[in-house]
Amino acid sequence: GAAGVEASGLVAPAFLQIGAHLGWKNSNDPLARFARREALGWDIVLVEPQPHVFARLERAVRGGSGAGVAASGRILVVNAAVDADAVNGRAPGAQNSITFYSISPSISPETGRPEALRGRNRSDLPWFTSQIASLDREHVLKFEHWIPNIEDLIVEVEVPPLTVHELLAARAVAEGDVVALVVDAEAWDAKILASVDFGRVRPFLVVYERLHLRRIEAIRTAAMLRRWGYRCVQDIENVWCLGTGIKRWQAPEVQPSEACRSLIRLPW
Repeated sequence: GAAGVEASGLVAPAFLQIGAHLGWKNSNDPLARFARREALGWDIVLVEPQPHVFARLERAVRGGSGAGVAASGRILVVNAAVDADAVNGRAPGAQNSITFYSISPSISPETGRPEALRGRNRSDLPWFTSQIASLDREHVLKFEHWIPNIEDLIVEVEVPPLTVHELLAARAVAEGDVVALVVDAEAWDAKILASVDFGRVRPFLVVYERLHLRRIEAIRTAAMLRRWGYRCVQDIENVWCLGTGIKRWQAPEVQPSEACRSLIRLPW
């Protein structure tokens, strides 16, 4: 996990983002920019399933090594799909890959515009085109209204599947060190969160995208987090859940770190 103790006496916590895409390079991802800018001394774990997007994220972190996992300081980038064993019934380690419905590498992750689509003019594509990839093919197809012939842009890729717990164990991040969990998994958020044992992983802040969840999934996910003691509020796209775990990051005589103060200010 995060080794050492900050000067204030606080254990250095971990920030875990599932579905990072390009992380802080995305204009619609303020939490990744916060983690990189303000969470100094934290373990930052960014998970991105799309191999070509992962490669760009990796280069942004350390200039690119070609490895599946790369570290720069306290930043880890991981090319995998976070799945939910407990929901899907897959025995741990029984499946070496899972099918992920990626967007063609011909589409720029930064702009959504074509990079090398021969014979086509797809400059009308929305900027978020590369961000709708999912474990759920039907979810990607729902964007046909904005992206005509979206099916032509879907590329099936095989990526390693990991649960949240497997991911943390494989990257030597202690479950008790996770202070912020951000999930943007394009209709897979509820399944991922349902598989997390919040008795073991109890982040101070949980953020997930509700926009693409079925109504019953949205209701059950929020109810589950409230049972674990979280206070949940929602904006147009996301649900922000604030817990009481901050008490575990401070000795009785000290106040929360400035990084945690910044986290508190973000959604409220």
